[in-house]
Amino acid sequence: MSEGAMVASSQHVVDMYFGCGSFWRVQHKLVMAEMQILGRNDAQLTALTGYAGGTGLNRAGRACSPYYSRNADIALSPAKVVGLKVPTKNVGAIAAVFWGLFCGINRVDVQNIGPQYRAVIGLPGGMRSPLLPEVIAAQRQVVSQPFELKEGRGGDADTLGQALVWVMDSSRFPFHQGEVYNQFHDGIVEKYSSSYHALRNIFLNDCRLVPTGCHLDQSAAKAGCHPLQAKFAKQKPVDSSGAVYISRWFTWWLTWWLMQRLWLQFGRS
Repeated sequence: MSEGAMVASSQHVVDMYFGCGSFWRVQHKLVMAEMQILGRNDAQLTALTGYAGGTGLNRAGRACSPYYSRNADIALSPAKVVGLKVPTKNVGAIAAVFWGLFCGINRVDVQNIGPQYRAVIGLPGGMRSPLLPEVIAAQRQVVSQPFELKEGRGGDADTLGQALVWVMDSSRFPFHQGEVYNQFHDGIVEKYSSSYHALRNIFLNDCRLVPTGCHLDQSAAKAGCHPLQAKFAKQKPVDSSGAVYISRWFTWWLTWWLMQRLWLQFGRS
């Protein structure tokens, strides 16, 4: 058992995940929070990028990057999230870090459009979790206006332009670790330290991170690590080879085109 696992087992912790635009930036913020708020060292960190809140797993029984998947993940509309273990006594403090990710009512990377970038919180019980009031209260003195929290039902719509966060029951919509190459990555704009990038190999070496088997992430797990196994859900995954796939892509393209037109019309005035 790793040092991180031993620490987690010695206190009451809950598995949570958060999504707000690019999961590279969210991971960096939450790793810093683990260090500064929870006092964790490199061997105790738990924050990993991944996917949650889609309508099911892909036809290979996995959750993979919608952009590079060969198994039509984009039609399942998973959210890009970061999962971590949070002591129950610190849920409010970590939630405040999440609320601090917003710029007004939007994510910082507003150029990223589509449901995979929606604002999401996942915790056991979802809207019925006894920890949810702490998450809601953590908005105070952090956000410019209160956000509405609504129950997520899977494959939910983008939240861009709305003070809205989907709340997922993580027992129904669990976190799925993302590809190795998406871990401890620079942000879209921000560049992070070499010590932060080095966490990828640290996690690989002690089995906190393993290849997913998704496209471009099919190397063998380190000796002694248990590889991620494909899990075939009872719910039949959506077949994205037909109308659903085309419809989603058209909707996202049309939204992007309208945003560009609005920027050209009003952004230069």
